[in-house]
Amino acid sequence: MTSHRVIDADGHVFEPSDLWTKRMPEELRARAPRPAPGGPPFLLVDDVEIPPRRLFPSKVKTPVSEDEGERFGTAQADQFGPASQIEAMDLEGIDASVLFPSHGLVIMGVDGVDPIITTAASRAYNDWLSDFCGQGAGRLFGSAMIDPRDVAGAVDEARRAVEELGFVAVYLRPNPVNGLMWHDPAYEPLWSALEELDAPVCFHEGGGVLLPQVGTDRFDRHSFWHVATHPMEQQLAMVSVLMGGVAERHPGLRFGFMECGAGWLPYWMWRMDEHVEGEPHDFTDLTLTPSEYVERQCFVSIDTDEEPGVATIGHLEADRVVWGSDYPHHDSKFPNAFKTLSGLPGLGEDQLRSVVEDAPLALFGRRLADAMTVG
Repeated sequence: MTSHRVIDADGHVFEPSDLWTKRMPEELRARAPRPAPGGPPFLLVDDVEIPPRRLFPSKVKTPVSEDEGERFGTAQADQFGPASQIEAMDLEGIDASVLFPSHGLVIMGVDGVDPIITTAASRAYNDWLSDFCGQGAGRLFGSAMIDPRDVAGAVDEARRAVEELGFVAVYLRPNPVNGLMWHDPAYEPLWSALEELDAPVCFHEGGGVLLPQVGTDRFDRHSFWHVATHPMEQQLAMVSVLMGGVAERHPGLRFGFMECGAGWLPYWMWRMDEHVEGEPHDFTDLTLTPSEYVERQCFVSIDTDEEPGVATIGHLEADRVVWGSDYPHHDSKFPNAFKTLSGLPGLGEDQLRSVVEDAPLALFGRRLADAMTVG
């Protein structure tokens, strides 16, 4: 038994493959995201196949654990529904979980797609996720899908998801879309809206995509490029929002960098500071160092068995390291994820509480805290 609540800051859902063909407007369903010939992990998004098949030259596991009956038999029987999600949380000892997509991580990974399709796909997913969370006994919380190709549509959908559906965050992939980095002025209306909503933006990498992506640009073996994609794309996104001035212009906006590990952060803080100090002419609009913006506004997620991440918790002055179970993906440590995290060498009880309660409450803010108080 723990003396604190356990919040999974990065759980996942396994969306039904027909979610978008059922829920998108009828006139768009022929172009809706759907399984590609041959099935997972390949999807068609407005008839563009993703991920690129060259990244999967041999059969590999899908991003979710539909084929692992020994660990996920109950969830499979429930079609990965909310009842089995809650049962898995009970087995782990998790009180609340903030949920991110699986297929949806890939759907937003294509340049040049008609934003009418991707914006409608976001709305359909958020409606489905709202229904899913509504069956979770007050313990499941949504992170909204928004479409950066359509900034005005993303603002509208973020407002709807937070104010009407009760979601506690929005998520974006860290990869640049249509050639725009996150400090580009085009995104200012979105950052302003999220700051006003008091809703964090959580960057979440996932799978191989048709966007600029470290690793997939030079490797075709899953284990090679997957080593690089998750931490390195998040590092680049952090450079953009911190060194590019987004955090300076929006001091109330919180940034989550999910499923990327935490051990790299102290080095990255030092390296960003070195460049701001060494080339101040590039950063005349910054009033703080990048490491100070990290302490004020940024959160990273420690992996379940990531021993190097423990040092990062001690390096930071504020509660800025959260934890995600990654359930029900095949590389999660379910059903022993929280037990594994709790046993990391050097992770004391105070630090554990920071990671699984204090930091997630700081990231997701009053909506999560108020909902958990009511629950």
